[in-house]
Amino acid sequence: MKRTRSCDEERGHAGIPRPSLTPVLWFAVTAWGGVWIGANAAFSDRRSAIVSAIVAAGLLIAAGVRSHGRTVSIVTVLVMGMTCGVASGAMWGVRVARNGEAVAAAGFREWRGVVTADPRDVGSGLLVQVRLSREAGGGLVELWWTEGATEPVMGEQVAFRAALRPPDSAVDKRIAYSKGVCASGNALGGTVTGWPKTPAGWTFRLRDRLRRGIGRVRGSGGALLGAILVGYREPLRGSPAESDFRATGTSHLLAVSGTHIAIVAGFIGSVASALRIRRGPATVIVVGFAVIQCVLCGLQSSAVRACGMATVAGTAGLGGRRADTLASLGACVSAIVLLSPVQAFSLGLRLSACAVLGIALFGRLAETWVRAAIPRCCRFVAGPLAIAIVAQGATLPVSAPIWQSVSLISPLANIVAVPLGSFALLLGVVGAACSAFSTVCAGVVW
Repeated sequence: MKRTRSCDEERGHAGIPRPSLTPVLWFAVTAWGGVWIGANAAFSDRRSAIVSAIVAAGLLIAAGVRSHGRTVSIVTVLVMGMTCGVASGAMWGVRVARNGEAVAAAGFREWRGVVTADPRDVGSGLLVQVRLSREAGGGLVELWWTEGATEPVMGEQVAFRAALRPPDSAVDKRIAYSKGVCASGNALGGTVTGWPKTPAGWTFRLRDRLRRGIGRVRGSGGALLGAILVGYREPLRGSPAESDFRATGTSHLLAVSGTHIAIVAGFIGSVASALRIRRGPATVIVVGFAVIQCVLCGLQSSAVRACGMATVAGTAGLGGRRADTLASLGACVSAIVLLSPVQAFSLGLRLSACAVLGIALFGRLAETWVRAAIPRCCRFVAGPLAIAIVAQGATLPVSAPIWQSVSLISPLANIVAVPLGSFALLLGVVGAACSAFSTVCAGVVW
C-alpha cells in the first residue's frame, strides 16, 4: 500500500511549517558560483574565459535537450545555473579587461562620465568612481580627484583630463576587476558639468537635495538619518558612532536593506489602504516607491534584492498566488548576479542573502525555542529576538572572517535598536515628503 504522510510529518515538529529548498534557489546558488568561476577565469586569462563560456554554452544546450518534454530534475537545474553563471561572468570579465586596455591605449586626454558612488576621503585624497561615457567605452574608473576642485556627488556628470591605466599586478587586477573598475588615474582640471537629463539624473538630484537637507541636522543622529534614508554613509565612516554600531552588532541599520524597504513599503501600503485605493494600483504604488528608494540609496545590492523580492511578492499577490520567500529570494539573486555579475562579489549581497535564507529556514523554529526558554511575561519579544539570533548566526560565516569579531550583545541590542531605527526611518520619509512643500517643516521633522 502507498503510505501517506501525516500532518505532523508535513508540518514538522511543533506544527511548524517546514520550508523546502526550491529549484529556483538551487539555480541561484549555482549561478552565483558560476559567475565567480567565469569572472576569475577572465581576470587571469581571456582565452580560458572564452573556453569556459563555450563549455558552459554546450552544457546548457545539453541540459535543455536532456530535460525536453520531461520534469526538470535538480541535476539539470544545477547544470543550467552553473553554465549560465559561468557564461555571464566570463563575458563580463572579458568586457572589463577590454575596457581597461582601451582606456590605457587612449593615453592622456579629456574624459567625460557620471559619478556612480559617493566620493570617499581616504586621507591621501578624494577617491571618485566614474562611469565613462559611451563614446569612451563606458568603463568604470577610479580617480584621485583634483585637489581644490569642486567635489562631485553621486549622479553628477564630470569632465577631467587623465592618463588612465589598468592595474599592474595580478592581485591588484583581481581586486579592481571584482569591483568592476577597469582603470585608475589622477584627474587633472576636474569639473562638474551638471546633472544628466534622464529619470536617473532627476532621481539622484532629488537624493542630493535630501542629503543636503538632512546634513543640517547636527550630530550623529543626522548622519544616521542620512545613512538609512538615502544611503549616504560618509559622515559616519570611521566615526565613534560607526564603531558603536559594529560593536553592538547593529551596523546593518546603517545600510539600506530589506528591513528598510519593507518598512517604507508597509507604510506606503497603509496610506494607500487608508485612502481606499484598490489592490492593483496600491501594489503598483508600493513597488514604485520601493524602486525609487532603491535608486535614492545608490542601488545598494541588499536594497536591489529587497526591491526585487517586493516586486515578485506584489506580482504573485495580483495573480492570486501566495509568495514563496525562498523562491522569491532565488529569483532575485539569479537576476542580480546574471544581469550584473559585479554584484556576485558584493559583501552586502552576501550578508543580505544569508540573513534572509536563515530567517526563512529557521525563523519559526527559533521563535518556538525562544518562547519556551523565556518567562511568559517576556514572550512578546520572542519574535524579534529569534529573528536577530537567526540573522546573526546565518551571517557569521561571512562577517566573522572580515570583521574578526562576534557581538554577543547583538540580539538584545537589535530588540531596542531596530524599532527605534524603524521609527527614525518613517520620520525621515515624512520629512522627505514635507521637503517638497516646506524646507523648514522638513527640518523640524528631521
